[in-house]
Amino acid sequence: MEELFNMFEPPEAAVLRSHAEALSHLADAIMNVEDKELQQGLFALINKHSQFLLDCSDKVMAVNKMHLKAVN
Repeated sequence: MEELFNMFEPPEAAVLRSHAEALSHLADAIMNVEDKELQQGLFALINKHSQFLLDCSDKVMAVNKMHLKAVN
């Protein structure tokens, strides 16, 4: 018998997860496309999703009192 668990996912986690999945699909798409113009468009989308994930992660950490910064 299969047990079902209701697991609560915070909205922030859902947003981060969905954008991470979008990045994965975009990376797969860019590897399977030979048209340079389309690759550049996909790369631009990857950059936008990556920046969103970084910005959103910073906000989530700040709300949770985790004031961490990336090391360059």
